[in-house]
Amino acid sequence: LILSAKFKEGESYIDTAYSIFKDSAIENNEFAALLNNMGYLYQVTYRYEKSIVFFTQALNIREKSLGKLHTDYI
Repeated sequence: LILSAKFKEGESYIDTAYSIFKDSAIENNEFAALLNNMGYLYQVTYRYEKSIVFFTQALNIREKSLGKLHTDYI
């Protein structure tokens, strides 16, 4: 129950950060990290469909900015 409350609190913070980043329309490594964290949050709370969306967005940004051969992409 306590862990569930912490995830809900964390989700509100991460949603706020997402709103700020997505409105800036800047796709950089910080935004990719945020998307990855959102994917993880949804994964551990068993919301797999949402999780996949954010993981995929993060991966696409990293591919564009780093290239497919970069260790942070692989």
